[in-house]
Amino acid sequence: MPQIFNPVLSNNLSTPQGTYIYEFAPQGPSNLAAISSTDSLHIFNASTIQLLSTIPSTHTDGVTCLEALDTNVLVTAGRDGQVKLWDARSGKQSGKLASCGKPFLSLAVDKAYNAIAAGEELVDQLASVVIWDLRNFAVSRHYTESHSDDITELQFDRVNLSLLLSGSTDGLVNVYDLKQTKRDIRDADDDEALFQVINHGSSVHRTGFLRSTAPRVEDMDIYALSHDEILTVYPLNDPSTVDDDTPPTAEGDESEGKSIWGDVRQKLGCDYVITLLPETAGRGGTLVVGSHQQQWIDLMPFENNWSGRTKHGRMSGWRIDAERKMRLAGGHGEEVARCVYVVQETRTVYTGGEDGLVKVWKGPEPEAVLEEPEKLEKPKVERKRGETKHSRKRCQPDYRKSRSKPY
Repeated sequence: MPQIFNPVLSNNLSTPQGTYIYEFAPQGPSNLAAISSTDSLHIFNASTIQLLSTIPSTHTDGVTCLEALDTNVLVTAGRDGQVKLWDARSGKQSGKLASCGKPFLSLAVDKAYNAIAAGEELVDQLASVVIWDLRNFAVSRHYTESHSDDITELQFDRVNLSLLLSGSTDGLVNVYDLKQTKRDIRDADDDEALFQVINHGSSVHRTGFLRSTAPRVEDMDIYALSHDEILTVYPLNDPSTVDDDTPPTAEGDESEGKSIWGDVRQKLGCDYVITLLPETAGRGGTLVVGSHQQQWIDLMPFENNWSGRTKHGRMSGWRIDAERKMRLAGGHGEEVARCVYVVQETRTVYTGGEDGLVKVWKGPEPEAVLEEPEKLEKPKVERKRGETKHSRKRCQPDYRKSRSKPY
């Protein structure tokens, strides 16, 4: 049975009518940040969703991406071809990364690896992945030949910090091993860094790393979700080997080129897919889908409990658990939800939509599991030699009679 979450708070962040909320990012222990179609960066209190500050006109031609570098620094990318760093406490720009001026459509940050990556829109038949070194804000890598269309998604691997994944409307998902790239970008070669290329066969909307939920299974996989809602999971190759093309393994079918689930809308009865959120613990994820016709948003566990050794068996183990879904009743009405942020510890969900609203959802408290009381063992009574339990009972005083008759 689904768990029903109801909206408890709603706020338009002081934006005009017709505004879209694009993306969320955590900001410190108690705040969240959002970007909107007003090209502004908004910071609000996560408990009350009261607006704390707004940074207007972050990018001249429109802001497209938002990421949190740490608890105080936010990173945005825009159609003006710039990547900017913002001090959330002061609301001022704290850095800017130089580029070729092409519009950026995707962004990824990794403070542990000291890197920021941005993906370009196709301009003059060229779309590049640009990577900066945070220690000096200089371009450290520039991959120009990996994609032939807009780069829509970038993600660093939290386990193998040197791995970067990219997805594009050309249908390809690429995985780069940044350790294999020469330090001098003038000598850098895309083929040198690439160790896996996946042909998803359709324009990629979302893609990312997935880790099995099975205990003691450390294998990493890759999911790809297309703009026509085709969802597929692929095994991640060992970084020590190179495979130019990895076909998907279909659920219940070994035919090459077939997706695992096909069109998710047909399987789940939804109108669109918002995203697939990785779990904070790093294992599995949460598939988020919506329906503007039926007016709901569903969050469903995406898990793999396969503990076998073969890759084929592991791939067939991925499941969408619709029985344990969380339903946000009412959603954003007839409008599409654009972004979702989940705080698992407090069972709180934040959504932003094309109605210009940020909504907070709370679910029912998990039912407490009542433990059965421990059965106390009766103390053993030692009998005297030759004594039975019946003879001992006859010899005991009748306390009921003594209490009923006063002395």
